[in-house]
Amino acid sequence: FWIFHLPNGEANVGLGILSSDVSAQKIKLRSVFDDYINNHPEVKERFKNAEAISKVEGWGIPLNSDANEYAGDQYLLIGDSGKFAEPFTGKGIGIAMYTAFLSIPTIKKAIAKNDFTAKTIKEFEESMELKYRSEWNRLVLAQNNFNKRWIFSPFVSLIDLKPVKKM
Repeated sequence: FWIFHLPNGEANVGLGILSSDVSAQKIKLRSVFDDYINNHPEVKERFKNAEAISKVEGWGIPLNSDANEYAGDQYLLIGDSGKFAEPFTGKGIGIAMYTAFLSIPTIKKAIAKNDFTAKTIKEFEESMELKYRSEWNRLVLAQNNFNKRWIFSPFVSLIDLKPVKKM
């Protein structure tokens, strides 16, 4: 669940659940979203005077847990196009910006050599893999095991989490 504050007292509010979990558990996202806003003790207080200014829409967040081939002949992918959202939380703005930053040396080199083949462009993919792959793999492992209470119970007690009504 997120709240991104926007200008004029507005906010982008959303809920993220893995598509595979939504399908397997037949989760009704809109119901979960509404229940969270209306019934979570702290969240409902924040939204008691809120008014929706647009309809609720769904959108998938491309996670890099299985991405490959994000650079090749005459292309390199950054941000969402490269599935550069962080696999555990779905955060992606920072990584998108960093992928753009990491692409600069490769793009400069390709322009200087007038060579936009996969051989030159793949350097970007290699730098991304070097920077993020081990972290992504750890986060995918955490994501896949998050529902295993024996793993996370010792840590959850360290965080002030308030339970929500189970759907």
